[in-house]
Amino acid sequence: MIRKYFLVAAMAAFVLATASSCEEKGRKKATNDYEEVEADDEDDDSRRRHAVFPDEDSDSQLADEQHAKDFIKDMYEHQRYNDYDYLKEHCTPKMLEKLSKEYEYDGEGYAVWLFRTSSQDGKPGAEPEEDRIISIDKSDKGVGWFSYEFTDGGWRGKNLIRLVKREGAFKIDDVEREYDEASEAYSLE
Repeated sequence: MIRKYFLVAAMAAFVLATASSCEEKGRKKATNDYEEVEADDEDDDSRRRHAVFPDEDSDSQLADEQHAKDFIKDMYEHQRYNDYDYLKEHCTPKMLEKLSKEYEYDGEGYAVWLFRTSSQDGKPGAEPEEDRIISIDKSDKGVGWFSYEFTDGGWRGKNLIRLVKREGAFKIDDVEREYDEASEAYSLE
């Protein structure tokens, strides 16, 4: 009889220790910077913890999505991507490293042109216009990905951008060019 109680107590201790260990690992994983965890290698629970839109009620998700779109619009239309202090505050270390690696001039800097088209000049014959967002949509590329279509000196462009949330604030985790009218026009000449 004592053996039975000892066996039950030992099993209970094992279960509690395992559950506590798993909970601690989950807590550590949830607090890790996103860039240390690749999205393709994550399980569904981990993706939700790092998602721009965690599993909340639909009203919260819609509000979060609108805030994300407002963040992208503000970043582009006010050309905040040209401000290195802004980038340091609003990009993940992974994104800052990408911008730094893509910088092609002497010295240190960030490849801020990744947020716009490849053109340095306005579109010939186009009316001067402010750089503006045409549309922003959630992308089917994955969690936190958006597509933003824009004008840049009269040229049209479209980028994919990935946002993550850190301490309640959006951070840019990646950006990819999807369409660049200027690049296409110059390659045809």
